[in-house]
Amino acid sequence: PRRLSPPRDRYGDPCCFTGDSLACILDSTTGKDLPVAFAEVKVGDLVRTSPKGRDSYCRVERVWMHEWTERVQIFQIAPGCRLTPGHPVLRNGKWCKPESLCKGEWHIEGFVYQLETKGHVDIALVGGVQCALLGCYCGPDFGWNVFTRKTVKCKKPCSKCDKAYVPGLNFSPSKLPEHMLPPALFEPY
Repeated sequence: PRRLSPPRDRYGDPCCFTGDSLACILDSTTGKDLPVAFAEVKVGDLVRTSPKGRDSYCRVERVWMHEWTERVQIFQIAPGCRLTPGHPVLRNGKWCKPESLCKGEWHIEGFVYQLETKGHVDIALVGGVQCALLGCYCGPDFGWNVFTRKTVKCKKPCSKCDKAYVPGLNFSPSKLPEHMLPPALFEPY
């Protein structure tokens, strides 16, 4: 049967951004940061990874859009940062779940999103909050699950890609193999 909801992490929750969450994208014509809704982020955009530093950007290599047909709790961590349960957020140097930071509200979103970026920073500044992207290891509380893997490989030989890159992996809910869903664990990199 076709699964229409995003895959769930080892705690049973999806880990995605809402379409109206705002990624901080570098405008190539002005050199300034622009807030761009996740529903409008494109491959090739430069997404800010940190609130500090002029060169804190990674190129978007893949945008994953997942159809979401069920009600889900949405947590607004900050204006422009709306997440599904379990989505790792970096607060005071520690990864935590949004449900530990604020109260959620039930919504039907239609679509939710995730990104893969070039290299292994795997973090995006969303509504001013650092959030994990696909490929990011967020510590033992989250584990080495399928969401620490990537479908985009570095162009040069890379020891992280030797373990994190899974050719043919499809994060679309209807295509992610059941045997890869949490609690399945993967090799650390």
